[in-house]
Amino acid sequence: MKFIQTLEEMFTQRGYFQIKETHEFPNFLRVATHTKGKVYVFANFIEKISVNLFKECLSFLDEKNSTHCIIITSEGITPCVKKIIDNSYNIRIEVFSEDELGYNVTKHCLVPKHELASAEELAELKKHLPNLPIILQKDPVIRFLGFEKKQVVKITRKSGAVIFRIII
Repeated sequence: MKFIQTLEEMFTQRGYFQIKETHEFPNFLRVATHTKGKVYVFANFIEKISVNLFKECLSFLDEKNSTHCIIITSEGITPCVKKIIDNSYNIRIEVFSEDELGYNVTKHCLVPKHELASAEELAELKKHLPNLPIILQKDPVIRFLGFEKKQVVKITRKSGAVIFRIII
């Protein structure tokens, strides 16, 4: 299961710390902590994530007082679940396919370094924020690193060129 190694690399790059917890919940895979709390990882490789299964995951998160989860699936999610995720404002739900986690996209030779802009850089860019080029939140690197909308990303190319983009 290559995705386990990639998931651990993702945790490291995001600054998450994996902790050992066991749960009876059948789709529970891992848990990690970060500055905003715990993130629970669920995995399902048998079927698409249905509304009922998704609600079970949300109930589990509610029991644990967590507002962040990562769901890994080989079969995808149903359109109804996608709509629920898109309308979830008080909980952060990230969905990755098993294939997407088959490799660490940030290690590809053509992918430049992505990081959040520092406070000093943001202060300098304050005047230019409305005119910054954009990058979509669904960009594979942005998703892998867990960046969120309205954050400013500093991209450093191998040539040394630095560009800033705002996530929408």
